[in-house]
Amino acid sequence: RFFASYTPPLYAYVSVLPIYLFGLSEYSTRFISALSGLFSAVLLYFMMQELGVLTTRHYKLLGVLLFVTCPWVVFYSRIGYEVYFAFLLFATGAYFSLKALRKPQHLILASVFLALSAYSSHTQKYLLVIWVPLYFIVFYKELLKKAVRKTMIISLLTGVVILSPYFTILNSAALQSKNSLFYTSAIVARSATIPAPSVIALPIAASYEVLAHYVTYLSPK
Repeated sequence: RFFASYTPPLYAYVSVLPIYLFGLSEYSTRFISALSGLFSAVLLYFMMQELGVLTTRHYKLLGVLLFVTCPWVVFYSRIGYEVYFAFLLFATGAYFSLKALRKPQHLILASVFLALSAYSSHTQKYLLVIWVPLYFIVFYKELLKKAVRKTMIISLLTGVVILSPYFTILNSAALQSKNSLFYTSAIVARSATIPAPSVIALPIAASYEVLAHYVTYLSPK
């Protein structure tokens, strides 16, 4: 329950090992998060290589440098929140999803990592719902090939099995505890101050709220 925030448990479980090795301390509780930041930087390099967006090693290293100096990365990977471990799992799943376009057997690994990410942070549950349909929509030609169908079905079943405990809490606070993050009331209140019909005011208000939260992270304070 975690004081009614219902934080997904995987980060706590994997933190058992560093706490066992180093004792209960700030260092040990932040260890997995910091390690996730390091591995994410390495993963980014290989992801750029897989995508072919940057052709030379120097450009890829520059991309990694920009990544590790990003405020989000520095903050979340050092403070010991579960979200960065969840990001690593999700990014690893995305990486194997891309590799699966050339080697379909990677679909199963992608399914495992993506499903596990949902047990690490509330955010990943929403990203999972967005990523999987978009992946199938964009790459349906590759995924519907006869040679890939069996692997695709196995990967989907693997993900469903891993996520099956979530089906038992669909209507509980454990699954809905972060719905307030969409701050609907703030958007509605903001739209009321815009002299335009609601069909125009609501998108403007939503864009304003998202942008305001985004630039807050970039504040030198």
